Amino acid sequence: MELITNNNVHCEYQLSKFDSKMGVWPYYGLINWYQHPVDSQRLKIAIQQIVDSVPILGGRLVKQLFSPLKVVCNPQKSGMGFI
Repeated sequence: MELITNNNVHCEYQLSKFDSKMGVWPYYGLINWYQHPVDSQRLKIAIQQIVDSVPILGGRLVKQLFSPLKVVCNPQKSGMGFI
């Protein structure tokens, strides 16, 4: 999974509500986003990878630091990420 940064973002949306409980499968089915279906398992993995990549968080999402969470996507690369 490629981490998408501001340098290669083609579109962005804000996720107004986000379930910070990372082990309880908060997303089910498909999320219609930018007219492309996003698989719930890939979304959860992407969130967890980015959270785990920040050492100070210790693998836990600190909602106060990331709310509202900005979702970015790159349709050309079928990529997604959070900044």
